[in-house]
Amino acid sequence: MLKNIIEEGLQIYNGSRTQRELGDRETYIGASDLSGCARKAVLQKHHKLAHDLETLMKFERGHLAEDIIANALDQSKYPITRQKELSGATAQGTPLKFHLDFVFESQTHLSVLEVKSCNGLPKSPYGAWELQLYAQMGAVAAKKSGKTISGTLLALDLNTGEIEVWGQYKPSESITNMLWDKADAIWAGLKSVKDGEELPDDFPVTLSPICGFCDFLSSCPRFKSELVPELEEEADEIVKLKQVKKRVEKEIKNKEEPFKKMIEDLGKPIQCGRHKIKLAHRKRTNTDMKALKLDIEEAGFDISQYQSETQYSFLEWK
Repeated sequence: MLKNIIEEGLQIYNGSRTQRELGDRETYIGASDLSGCARKAVLQKHHKLAHDLETLMKFERGHLAEDIIANALDQSKYPITRQKELSGATAQGTPLKFHLDFVFESQTHLSVLEVKSCNGLPKSPYGAWELQLYAQMGAVAAKKSGKTISGTLLALDLNTGEIEVWGQYKPSESITNMLWDKADAIWAGLKSVKDGEELPDDFPVTLSPICGFCDFLSSCPRFKSELVPELEEEADEIVKLKQVKKRVEKEIKNKEEPFKKMIEDLGKPIQCGRHKIKLAHRKRTNTDMKALKLDIEEAGFDISQYQSETQYSFLEWK
């Protein structure tokens, strides 16, 4: 009951905040639209599906991360603007509107800071993060202020308090042109679905590991076939991590064995610096199913009467 109240409340709160800060997102193309799948951007804008609790909590985590960074930057001596809005249009007339997390501006320089919250810091910034930053820098460059422009990505893991910064991005005319072409495609696609048409099968789709979380996956033409070669690199990485996990688990077991024997011989825990190590004991009850089955059948019953079937799923890698 309480969980439902929280979910409903966050849906209302998130909707009102989005309307207040971002306006009607169906009337323009934003930087986040350009950082991901064009097909998903069109359908999200048009259908406006309700977010589940997990997604809503991630939104709140993102705002909390921004607030933390804002509290710190407010104490600095640098002139900072938060949530700076930039509007513009592509050469084809597609309306653009970007909301920059933080902007540092001096007489000669303008720097954009994009803040991301995550659960576990990546070794390098995600491509979608970089595209979003390039779109923002492209919008700044279009204003032709004459100032030097740069961009920075900051990722914050609220669970661990760790921060990673990737900086000194520069605007790229070729990337900006590519993103503006993508904006035109999204805008044309949005107009089509508003007119009651279906997106064509060749409409641009960006495949990534997060496709599995897309609300529109079941109708995506790219998944009509089981062949998804674009994700081979990610699949290779998972297999490598599984191999590392197996090797590390074996190594841990081998390294723990001498400690286990030492504690067994001493009959008491040991202290290794700040580590106190003791031998824990657990009990487990096993049922002789073969004997139980015979007893039940001798009593005139069928063991299947006491059994139930449950299903679970997992990824089988070959």
